[in-house]
Amino acid sequence: MMPAHPSLYVRKQCYLDAGLYRTDFKIASDFDMLLRIFYLPNTSFKYLQEEIVKMRLGGVSTSGLMSNYVLNKEMLESCKENGIRANWFSILSKYPSKLMGYIIK
Repeated sequence: MMPAHPSLYVRKQCYLDAGLYRTDFKIASDFDMLLRIFYLPNTSFKYLQEEIVKMRLGGVSTSGLMSNYVLNKEMLESCKENGIRANWFSILSKYPSKLMGYIIK
């Protein structure tokens, strides 16, 4: 699972080390960038156990089945290109926990 990118603070050096933002992805560019940042050597992070950002439905990535397909396909491609073992099952395994998050608030 990826953190909500609006609530993520990253040092400039991490962006410089991770490389340019990919514009060839239609939906998963932020996923790809965060993946590359989190897998930089000697990079640490701190998770705050509080809700800072509430992401709403209605963006490009949640606009229908086709956009979900494109998002998941791009996430899978990003994982493979960055040396992270992933398959369709691992990519789609995020949906049960997301669904539970909507049901149990």
